[in-house]
Amino acid sequence: MFPQIQLAILAGRGEHNPALERWARRFDHWRIFRGPGLPDHLACRRNAIVDWFLGGELPELWMIDGDMVPIDAATAKRLGISPTDRLAEATAPAACNIALAKAGHVAHGHDGVTAASLKASRQLLAAMGAPWFRFTCNRELTKVLACECQYFARRARGTAARLGLAPPWIAHAGHIAHAGLGAAAPGPDGRPVLLFPN
Repeated sequence: MFPQIQLAILAGRGEHNPALERWARRFDHWRIFRGPGLPDHLACRRNAIVDWFLGGELPELWMIDGDMVPIDAATAKRLGISPTDRLAEATAPAACNIALAKAGHVAHGHDGVTAASLKASRQLLAAMGAPWFRFTCNRELTKVLACECQYFARRARGTAARLGLAPPWIAHAGHIAHAGLGAAAPGPDGRPVLLFPN
């Protein structure tokens, strides 16, 4: 399934998410990146995965955090939202799932982008060049001014425009839940319905 996509799960310090791993097994190309082989810093981890991906040949990278819970078609229909897989169909140079947060609120991420579940084309990532992700801090390095999602979004949009690609340069498709937040989605009657990873 999805033979053009390299799925990369960023499990960080070795989280085990059975729901995400079951979902990932449907992909022709998938890999879990765990603990010791990754840098400690989140942006560096994301950069290392993109760099690894560019050493291959597949046209698209779908990077997803290890604590995310994919929403299947049946659950999506019950909740009146779209399934996580919808992201595979997105044709924009970069696209991300709409992440569901606590109490049914939708967290679109910063600058309209969340790196928690992000798909990007080889063409875009290669043209952007490293670093793809970076936290922007104040001069004293005591405060984060912009997260790595905002940095990626600015660079992705600028690169896509420079390449002459047609907008939208970053799209939203499908929904996904954050396991660590006890994520909830709006149910048929408008009240939140909890989504659990197992």
